[in-house]
Amino acid sequence: MFAAGRAYITSGYGSSIEMVAPATRRVLRRAELPYGSFNLASAGPWLIVTSVLNGEVTVLRASTLRRGAETKVATAARSVAVLSR
Repeated sequence: MFAAGRAYITSGYGSSIEMVAPATRRVLRRAELPYGSFNLASAGPWLIVTSVLNGEVTVLRASTLRRGAETKVATAARSVAVLSR
């Protein structure tokens, strides 16, 4: 996914997300995520990631990949829709 001039790549089986500079393909930051976190959406300064395998939703600040919140919403969270105001 692309947002704010960066590419964000999740590895659900690797339990991670990487922020990449598209022009150089250089990894700028990396953060741990719950196992199975494949799905990714953005809203303003936030990234929202859902785990297909354990139902957790994680909110990260896009600029730093710092965790803002995390909660379990179901046994599996297959997608996320975000309303940005």
